Amino acid sequence: MYGVSCCLSACLLVLRMCSTSYLLLLAVCTACCMYSVPCTMYPMPCTRCAVATAAELKWLVSPPARLVSAAMDDDLTTAKHLLRGQRESQGLGLGQVDVNAVDPQDNLTPLLAATSQGHEDMVRLLLAQSALDVNQAVVTSSRSGVPGNGVTALMEASMQGNEVLVELLLASGAQVDTHTAEGYGGMTALWLASSQGHAGVVGLLLKGADKGADEGEGVGEADPSLARLADGITPLMAAAGGGHAGVVRQLLEAGAAVNARDSDGVTAVLNVAESGDLETLLLLLAADGGAEVNYMSNNHFSPLIVACAHGHYEVIAALLDAGDGFDNTLAPWHTC
Repeated sequence: MYGVSCCLSACLLVLRMCSTSYLLLLAVCTACCMYSVPCTMYPMPCTRCAVATAAELKWLVSPPARLVSAAMDDDLTTAKHLLRGQRESQGLGLGQVDVNAVDPQDNLTPLLAATSQGHEDMVRLLLAQSALDVNQAVVTSSRSGVPGNGVTALMEASMQGNEVLVELLLASGAQVDTHTAEGYGGMTALWLASSQGHAGVVGLLLKGADKGADEGEGVGEADPSLARLADGITPLMAAAGGGHAGVVRQLLEAGAAVNARDSDGVTAVLNVAESGDLETLLLLLAADGGAEVNYMSNNHFSPLIVACAHGHYEVIAALLDAGDGFDNTLAPWHTC
């Protein structure tokens, strides 16, 4: 195993540098493993490789593993070669590549790998493959059995604010209202984009795919009020709490529920009362039906109490103007 450990260390290091060189070094490493040849390429074995199984070594030299690596490195030449089909692959004695294969080391698919790095041409190449599942999300690690995060390529692109990739994925039928795994919050692509203030992506998700896209589940626009599963926080709350006034305006225009409450009874207005963002507060107050200001959260905090506690005097004034007939029990003046 000494030869396996050190050779594989070098191979994994080269993986991020050059897919072709990686393949050659890995072939040498695998041979060392099989015949227990002492390694002269690396002075000490690494812990990760010392526990590598035969199945994992077999995966590392497989066409799907090479495709994931090529997608991560934006190596279009290698990716195109691997995607040419069964005849060419079998000619190399490697078998056919699975475009939806999952890397057991880090739960990446080729599409997720390319999207995570923002490689637009690579994403286009992968989307052109008829067998590709654009909505694939890794929910369970094939190596450890530990639940994965359930992130899709659309979620990844939305979180990064990559409008080009979001458009490409939507046009290819990406579903907009799926959630990440519950253990990772249960967030949607719109929630992720809203929380980061990516107004361009939010607009694309609320619009949905262009009319020219193939009919399917992913064509519809995103639900502006679909909350995070973990705690009921909506995209509007996330945007308001982050001070993203432009995104708040977009969500309200799309019909987001301005008075929705999370699992703690908190609304977007209470979030803004804490942050002191007057611009966002005025948008919420001007929304259809108007934001409710005269209420208590589950922890017995009102927007006015919170604004007073933080000394946000302009927000306090706006709340008082909007809260005609304030319940005095919700406005402890001694805190202001």
